[in-house]
Amino acid sequence: MAEQSGFFDSIDNDRVYASNWLAGYIAAIISNGVYNLELAVIANDNMSVKVEPGRAWINGYFYKNIGDFNLSIDIADGVTHRKDIVVLRFDINKRAINLQVVKGEFSGTPVAPEVTRNAEVYDLELCEISIPAGTTKITQSMITDKRLDKNLCGIVHGVVEQIDTTTLLKQMEDWFERFKQSAQGDLDNLEAEFDQWFETIKGKLSEDIAGSLQTQIDTKVSKSGDTMTGDLILPNTTPTKTYQAVHKKYVDDNAGGKRTCRFVVGTSTAGWTSKDCDYLCDGTDDQVEIQAAINALPSTGGEVVVLDGTYNITASISVNKNNVTLRGCGVSTVLKRMWNSSGEQGVVTISSSYYSCIKDFRIDGNKANYTDEHYNLGGYVANSSYIKVVNIISENNSKYGFELYNCNNNTITGNTCNNNNSYGIYLANIINNNTITGNTCNNNNSYGIYLANIINNNTITGNTCNNNNSYGIYLSGNNNNNTITGNTCNNNSYGIYLGGSSNNNSSSNNTVTGNTCNNNNSYGIYLSSSSNNTVTGNTCNNNNYGIYLYSSNNTVTGNTCNNNNNYGIYISDSNNTITGNTCNNNNYGIYLYSINNNTITGNTYNNNNYGIYLYNNNNNNTITGNTCNNNNNYGIYLSSGNNNTITGNTCIRGTGLASDYTSTQYTIRLASSNNNYNLIACNNIMGKNYVSGGGTGNTFVNNKYN
Repeated sequence: MAEQSGFFDSIDNDRVYASNWLAGYIAAIISNGVYNLELAVIANDNMSVKVEPGRAWINGYFYKNIGDFNLSIDIADGVTHRKDIVVLRFDINKRAINLQVVKGEFSGTPVAPEVTRNAEVYDLELCEISIPAGTTKITQSMITDKRLDKNLCGIVHGVVEQIDTTTLLKQMEDWFERFKQSAQGDLDNLEAEFDQWFETIKGKLSEDIAGSLQTQIDTKVSKSGDTMTGDLILPNTTPTKTYQAVHKKYVDDNAGGKRTCRFVVGTSTAGWTSKDCDYLCDGTDDQVEIQAAINALPSTGGEVVVLDGTYNITASISVNKNNVTLRGCGVSTVLKRMWNSSGEQGVVTISSSYYSCIKDFRIDGNKANYTDEHYNLGGYVANSSYIKVVNIISENNSKYGFELYNCNNNTITGNTCNNNNSYGIYLANIINNNTITGNTCNNNNSYGIYLANIINNNTITGNTCNNNNSYGIYLSGNNNNNTITGNTCNNNSYGIYLGGSSNNNSSSNNTVTGNTCNNNNSYGIYLSSSSNNTVTGNTCNNNNYGIYLYSSNNTVTGNTCNNNNNYGIYISDSNNTITGNTCNNNNYGIYLYSINNNTITGNTYNNNNYGIYLYNNNNNNTITGNTCNNNNNYGIYLSSGNNNTITGNTCIRGTGLASDYTSTQYTIRLASSNNNYNLIACNNIMGKNYVSGGGTGNTFVNNKYN
């Protein structure tokens, strides 16, 4: 068709316009780009960035981000560099515009990826991120803004002359006035229809007057699709509740056009009245009204909203049906414990439920007055799946802030669990496929976050677990395929602990990346009875041990372990790969105890007392390409061991002159005759040659010392 025009009313579907038709129209007058330098990309001081709120247009399609949007950046390589880009991607097949990171290739001279622009995908590049080798956190200096480059992004602008806004405003006001008059007429008709209907049912009610009337009201609301207002008082009865349909209403469920029942609970102690809510508490046994609201929901579920105020709870609030949301109004909604539990119970307990949610309120465990340390929990979820616990503050509990027992596929996000007598968040028994993200668990008497027994495929990310007496994050038992990333665990006894239990259960294939574990009394990160784990890009400073491995077949790469009182990295198991780490200003940079078949390569161990220290029968290890400078005692020390390869390392003091060494300072030393068949070759040991205490079959070749 040579000619096109629009938009006109459709008669018998003869004027149907597709979205691409409208998009083409918009694209002709609004350019691609972002609004007013919105959607800025900001470093998060870890291996992620956030994109600030903003709007954009791409090929006539609109995009809006209403809050900070976090994007993870893949870990850096230990040797080569990389450049990534952050794009806003229009994808016609997905029918969506989304933010994403396009990862570049590793290279000595990296080049950023190109944007994708074809018939199906169109990118706006917001920024370029340079990621040097060994990077453990993204800083703002690594981010190059591309929004002003019109070839990559650009700023939205129009191509037509602007109309007279005064005239437009007058037209809008006239239209709005006509709309109000029309809407008021419709409302008057609805009210008259309701009054007429109500007159017809008087005298026709069954003995269960309230139940019969409620059934007819629900039918009426369902048919009209509107919200009903006004008090409904039953005739010839003494009502115990005033129903206000503005609060007891059916709310559109975006997933499939269903309608969800909602009740509202308030308390007279906060000034709420029966006209404000469906269930009114009075400050005594307030769980009765909240429980009544939950029980009144249909079997298909619904929502109970608890208004702001303090609710005195003397028995557990139970969510024992599916698809129930119990929601407060933020920190001003307080559920306060006023009893000691006789069994393991939370102030709120979810049991045998699916797809339920609790969110946006505070639980006060009131441990000063209710001190039972066996059963008093803030929240308890048992034998349930697909549960969401969101934005709850659960503090001052005599036991745990939250416990999940035998639960899978749950989301625990944005909660604060502080000052509890035992654990902040505890997941026990069979715990699989859960997401635990963005929680704060500080100042608990034992652990911040604890997962125990059979633990698989969980994601633990972006949590803050500081100042706990024992562990920040602790995984114990059979732990497999878990991701522990971007957490902050400072000032605990252990920052992060991952390992088997006392029954010799083991952990494998876990990823521990991008975490910050500083100033812990004992260990930054501790792996015990574990294998095939990846520990990368973590920062473990100012602990006693930075990273401790009593585990085999692990990869430890790109970590920073500085200023620890004793060890940067300590290994007491075999077949590990340790590469690209920085361990400076410790007592020992890296300490290997009675281990075999490890690869220690490309690490930096400077300004320690001991750079690399192998103690007590270490065999078949490869130590190559490491830098061990200005260590007070030894660059590399081997007490006893066989068939080790020590090549290509740099171990010098000062400028590499003989005068830079005392008689007790060494570049490389084999300490005893128990060292046999080791290869010491091609090391840079300027200023002082290796020293050997004997042994059989050792080879020293091409080491540069003068």
